[in-house]
Amino acid sequence: PVTKPWGQTVAYVRCPDGTLVELCTAMS
Repeated sequence: PVTKPWGQTVAYVRCPDGTLVELCTAMS
């Protein structure tokens, strides 16, 4: 996970079928 300058935490995972999925915290 990476914390962006605006405070949001973002991570990426790849599904077994190759699809890239972004997981992130809500922006306030």
